[in-house]
Amino acid sequence: MPKRPSFPRINCCIAGCKRGTTKVEPGVRIICGVCWRRAPKDMRSLASKWHARANRFERKGDFERAEIAGRWAHRAFENIRKLLSGETEQAPGMDPLMAEELRKAGLI
Repeated sequence: MPKRPSFPRINCCIAGCKRGTTKVEPGVRIICGVCWRRAPKDMRSLASKWHARANRFERKGDFERAEIAGRWAHRAFENIRKLLSGETEQAPGMDPLMAEELRKAGLI
């Protein structure tokens, strides 16, 4: 059985998480298994569904549909990343420190 390639360490993209892997190539963003399980089930299943569809279309040679499904999978992944990282939309021009204080007060 061939040995899996080992790459430089990539950390989980969730803020404050120290876990990572050496099993994926550099330049890829990952969410570790522990953080992934913290995401809501419906969001995880949506991301997995679109990722599976993209792979299925690519295997069939339908690269146009594979690209579209891949974009949807990426969007679902980014929504999970933003949710777990605690990122929120802030008003344009708002000072980041003020936004943090308002977030702590529960106003945004």
